[in-house]
Amino acid sequence: MGKYDFILNSEEETEVELDETEAVAAIAYIAGAVDFATDGGIGAKVEAKFLKGLLSGITGEKITEEDLIALVETFQEIINDAGPGALYNAAYNALPEELVAGAYMAACGMCVIDGDVPDEAVEFLGELQESLEISDEDADEIRNQLVAILEEESGV
Repeated sequence: MGKYDFILNSEEETEVELDETEAVAAIAYIAGAVDFATDGGIGAKVEAKFLKGLLSGITGEKITEEDLIALVETFQEIINDAGPGALYNAAYNALPEELVAGAYMAACGMCVIDGDVPDEAVEFLGELQESLEISDEDADEIRNQLVAILEEESGV
């Protein structure tokens, strides 16, 4: 039994249906919440900017702060009404196979973008990888791609 089974292997449900972009965002949001809870919120603004850029990249549209706030409010309503497992299950059920790697990359990005990766976040990402049925080899490739993207964006 994993530490994060209450999220990743929950029976909680919601009637709210997410689209595929919202599904990726929800998984990233959950990872960001785990990271936030374990590092005391270090880098929360950087994580919000990362999530906004990620969603813009997925949709091909400019995501405004208002869009992001509305999305986060929806996620928070689901969590408050039905629990964090319900949000994950709604995201998992809406996530098409071709976006699984992107969702995992987004979750990893939310945990590393602030430069601080707590052990709990590493543990969560390992359990998320298992829940999304991503092989170790594929997970390594996804993380390497993320590092390359972040290095490119920072000019390293």
